[in-house]
Amino acid sequence: MARQALQVRGRMAKLREQKSPQHNTRVLNIEIGFADALKLQLAAGECIRKLNSYKRSTSAGKRTALNLATHLSKGRVTINEAKQPVKT
Repeated sequence: MARQALQVRGRMAKLREQKSPQHNTRVLNIEIGFADALKLQLAAGECIRKLNSYKRSTSAGKRTALNLATHLSKGRVTINEAKQPVKT
């Protein structure tokens, strides 16, 4: 499982300061510098290539997914492999 953590600076820190229990965030805009954007692209591509190696004709292969997690408290974005829930 590939996991890549990217440090995100700038506007994400401001969002963290404005966060309150009553605040409903509908859109999360994250500005990432060019070097970190290249790292993000590399991490996403690596994860997608790993997901592509699974046999998609099986139900387990069809449930594979990419998880893009934004850690607001740490100012990080991570990409890792995930599984979608089983459809009933």
